[in-house]
Amino acid sequence: MIKPLENTKLRISSLGISIFLHILILSIFAVATFSKGKVSTREYTTPHATIAKLRKQLEKPHIIPKPKIKEKISKLREQRLKELKKKKVEIANNKVDVNLAKDISKEKESIELQNAATSNIEFFGNQTSMHKVCFVVDCSGSMLGLFKEVRNQLKSSISVLNPDNFFYVIMFRGTGLIEIGDGELLRATPSNVKKAIRRIDKCPRPFGAPNALEAIKRAISLKDSSGAHADVIYFLTDGFDFSSDENEDFTLEVNRFRLRESPKTKIHTIGFWTNDRDKEMLERLAQASGGEFTYFSGKAN
Repeated sequence: MIKPLENTKLRISSLGISIFLHILILSIFAVATFSKGKVSTREYTTPHATIAKLRKQLEKPHIIPKPKIKEKISKLREQRLKELKKKKVEIANNKVDVNLAKDISKEKESIELQNAATSNIEFFGNQTSMHKVCFVVDCSGSMLGLFKEVRNQLKSSISVLNPDNFFYVIMFRGTGLIEIGDGELLRATPSNVKKAIRRIDKCPRPFGAPNALEAIKRAISLKDSSGAHADVIYFLTDGFDFSSDENEDFTLEVNRFRLRESPKTKIHTIGFWTNDRDKEMLERLAQASGGEFTYFSGKAN
């Protein structure tokens, strides 16, 4: 009877130990599992917070920055201003160069004038020491057989001019005026003298009735580049079909115009085989301005 009881106690004791061991193992496993859960919770706290922030950022409306047009325009303007300033500087430099060239040219011209000997101007024996001269010659039909002599004398008078002289040529005929000088008294440079002589050679044949009043008024009104009028006008004609009263009116009209426009200008008159009436008119016209009258009846010296 005692043995079965002992066996029963042993079994109960073994069962208790087994239960205790199972409880202990479960407790250890539970603690281990719980501690893992805490660690994982701590690890996922930060990522969850970052994702929330990212979501908020994504939910916000997208702001597209405006293109910096003003900045681009201002840069373009600055660049253009720089270009303009550069051009202005270049232009200014060019102007300086032009001015220097003009100064050099003037200085050279002045030296030429100082070195050039002052020469008298002569036209059909009528001489002057003045520097600015205008030739006004009759090229009307009545001069047809005489104009070759006039042309040769014109070329001879112009060819001996010095650079300190200014000149102009006006030929008057039925169809108007033929001018050599382009509206301004020309400096007698070698180039201008050559051009004038070539144009005189190409002058058309005499034609029509004379229009002397228009021609001589034109000569009186001419100026050089500095605004100075001619010192002397050589006025050559073979005469007009004027009556004595018409000759008087012509002389008075020319003198009034001269006194108004250029009172210091002298008019030297040259009568080319003129009749007595026209000769007297030309003499009065010369005397009124302080000029001289020359009567031509043959070849010039």
